Amino acid sequence: MADFNARSAMARRLADFRRDLAAEEREDDERERAAILADEELERARIESRHRLERKRQAEAELTRSPYGGGDAGAPPPYWGKVIDELKAKLEAAEKEIARLNQVNFELVAWQRDAELSKFTELMTARQATPRRLDPTAAN
Repeated sequence: MADFNARSAMARRLADFRRDLAAEEREDDERERAAILADEELERARIESRHRLERKRQAEAELTRSPYGGGDAGAPPPYWGKVIDELKAKLEAAEKEIARLNQVNFELVAWQRDAELSKFTELMTARQATPRRLDPTAAN
């Protein structure tokens, strides 16, 4: 009987331990879920804040636009001359490079044509150097 009581007490302690462990795991899960939700809410708030600031900036920029084009109202228009000059210089450099590549391509094609023509000429010269027989039966 004492052995049965000891076993049942141990079984009760084991059951209590498992119940407490499960309760702690549930609490840990709840804390983790709450932390995840808080992080998600914080991230949503950050995103909304960024969007709100961007919309505010866009609205303020829209108020400063001149309806007639050019620069913003009250401010001088940007000087595009420097940018245009830089783009013109890049365009000229690109055109020079294209002209150079076209010349290289032309020279390469001419060289290949000349090489093929010289091979053809050599072949024709070799054929003319060999005597031709008009009658194939006359060879023997």
